[in-house]
Amino acid sequence: MKIISKYKDFYDYLWIDGEPDVTYVRKEKLCFNYIGHILSLDSKYNIGNGSEHYGMFLGKEIGIYDIGYTFGIYPYIYCSPALLFTVPDSSRTYVHMLTKNDVDKFKKCGKDEKMTADILSGIWSLYSANEDKNLKIRFPKFSKYYWRSEYDHIKEYCWKVEMPEFFFKIKSPIFVIWADELFYDTPYSELAYMKPERENYDKIQFIDELDFISETKPSLMTNVCFNKLNYQITKYWFDEINNLNTYSSIESFLITSKLDPEPIISNDGKIIAHGFDLKTSFRKM
Repeated sequence: MKIISKYKDFYDYLWIDGEPDVTYVRKEKLCFNYIGHILSLDSKYNIGNGSEHYGMFLGKEIGIYDIGYTFGIYPYIYCSPALLFTVPDSSRTYVHMLTKNDVDKFKKCGKDEKMTADILSGIWSLYSANEDKNLKIRFPKFSKYYWRSEYDHIKEYCWKVEMPEFFFKIKSPIFVIWADELFYDTPYSELAYMKPERENYDKIQFIDELDFISETKPSLMTNVCFNKLNYQITKYWFDEINNLNTYSSIESFLITSKLDPEPIISNDGKIIAHGFDLKTSFRKM
């Protein structure tokens, strides 16, 4: 498979001797359709879209939020967990993508608040050098979360579901659910401000069976280069996707999407296909 793109992604260097006649044109496009109806995920899947819905805490406490980022690499949709640290009385935030090892540490803490606080403090120390040393972390109070541990919240953003039909609907083997902080100040900044107007149609991906909603922000970006995002949102799934499977999965999508759809055979056609005759095989005796 040959990849044509302005940028290099992590799997571009994992070329294998697959289908030399297959070409993947990785041209990013925005989808402005409302995609909730298509995803139709079970309620147990929390579709992360970053920090958009989290406000700031006022006062002298660092706010900590459990968030997630959702992306797709054919045929799977993934969600990766992260921690969002908000600095009081400012617009500064820090996003820390979690690894499976990080999540396992929280799992071992259970509902032990001291152990959990130590882990959170250690992560915050990676970002606190330029902040006021007097700021304190507002640690989660589990009693307010129906006695759920920090791990119980984080695991809501640690899921994977197989949904190949979704990729065919958006006509792309790769996508990222829109979150402002992923795209601003990146090569995609121009697209982040783009409106669904006629002059931009070559940069928009339509989903035919859904209504086009022009007033909203993009719902997702297709054919994205993960290396150009502000955060490594694939981090939790590193071992699974940072190998030859990603390259092969994209190639498989491109080959499959070019196949003619399976013909719909009528009942009479099925009877004939099984060697029966419509006039004599089912005559009443």
